[in-house]
Amino acid sequence: MNDSEAGAGGGAQRLNGRCVLIVEDEYLLANDLERGFQQIGITIVGPVPSLDRAMALVADKAIDLAVLDIQLDGDKVYDVADALVARDVPVLFVSGYDRSDIPRRYADVPLCQKPLGADEVIAALTRIVGG
Repeated sequence: MNDSEAGAGGGAQRLNGRCVLIVEDEYLLANDLERGFQQIGITIVGPVPSLDRAMALVADKAIDLAVLDIQLDGDKVYDVADALVARDVPVLFVSGYDRSDIPRRYADVPLCQKPLGADEVIAALTRIVGG
């Protein structure tokens, strides 16, 4: 049993069937998140590497949670975060940025520091949904 499967027994099962948007421009991390999420039954929207594609998905898809890399090819993801928050969709930031570099309006948005793996993100999403 891998860590993702073990996590599923410890509360991550609450994520099963949830639709999670992944906005990440690092291919290897996006792929790792996608595989880890699929193992515990998360429905994935994306992953997408750009703001334009992310905004199109936010406008078009039913999303339960979102994992957003703050920096996408030089652009900040805050417009996507704002659109999701306006729809009451919980957001998790993943970034190499320190908390102090993130605008204050996102003080309540959880942050996972890079480098990271799917297990850490799954644990943070589980906390968001009350697992």
